[in-house]
Amino acid sequence: MRGSWSVQALPDRSAYVVLSDGRMSGLTDSVGPFVSRMVRAGVRVDTTALGVPVLGELDLLRRSATPCGEGLAQALFRFDSCCGPDGLPASWWSSFDARARLTPGQLRAASEPLAKVPAWHRLPAFRSSRPASGGRSRFWVWALAACAADGRTRAAALAAERLPLGHPGLLPLLVVRCADWVPAVRTAARAALSAVLAEADPAELARAAAGAWSCAGRERGAAAVRIVTSHLTDAPAGVWRALLFDPDVRIRRFALAEAVALGRDDAALLLDLAMSHRDVVAAQRSAEHLVRRLVPAGVDAPASPEGRRPWTAC
Repeated sequence: MRGSWSVQALPDRSAYVVLSDGRMSGLTDSVGPFVSRMVRAGVRVDTTALGVPVLGELDLLRRSATPCGEGLAQALFRFDSCCGPDGLPASWWSSFDARARLTPGQLRAASEPLAKVPAWHRLPAFRSSRPASGGRSRFWVWALAACAADGRTRAAALAAERLPLGHPGLLPLLVVRCADWVPAVRTAARAALSAVLAEADPAELARAAAGAWSCAGRERGAAAVRIVTSHLTDAPAGVWRALLFDPDVRIRRFALAEAVALGRDDAALLLDLAMSHRDVVAAQRSAEHLVRRLVPAGVDAPASPEGRRPWTAC
């Protein structure tokens, strides 16, 4: 299929494939494999919209007097059968965390149906340099526990033997838990984040950095930023390219500031950003920094405005 298209959500939480000419087709169970093939072919799909039904089912579960997790299980299966959480922006995980604050009874109702969803085991493996520990349904059981209302449940989920290593949703949720309001939970999350990052591949490190910077403004959010930054100094160039060209404008500008601060401001990469990026602010600041680096001392060059931080400007 030619032309640009995305996946969006309507107020009833139904997801739709939206073509460039405005036509829409409903994202039913049968559309999932079709979307998966498009993703593998390089077509950009708005995975945030695909995750909207999951968030809606969590809202329904929390409001229900007799909680039932069947709807959530089916929404998660459809989500994973399309493209799954690989590529979701960090902001989606914050929304998931806020909605998954389930009581023990609600958590049981949500977790039990996950193991019963048919054909979950036939979904393709996640793209990772190491195999994920456990299946997709196991990750969502863990994710619900890691965001539960009971702090003891959240802390228990962060034990090393329970972590779903290799899953793309692990690091974003560890970053969120690093800012937890319960001291024991955030201590466990920070230890887990440090341990996982020590073995992380470039894609995982970029995912963790985006998550940490997205949560930097939260109370107690600075700890995750410090942990991630300690791993970025020697990160491969591909990590910085992914962050500097991240779809989230805040992540791009935060990455530019960190690249300059850590001495990872590769001239070729900054030139690429200055010449090709649609983010005019990031492109202009990349060009200004290049000029300051390359123009000999004593020659007039653009001055850096005092106190300006690239990730805060609009």
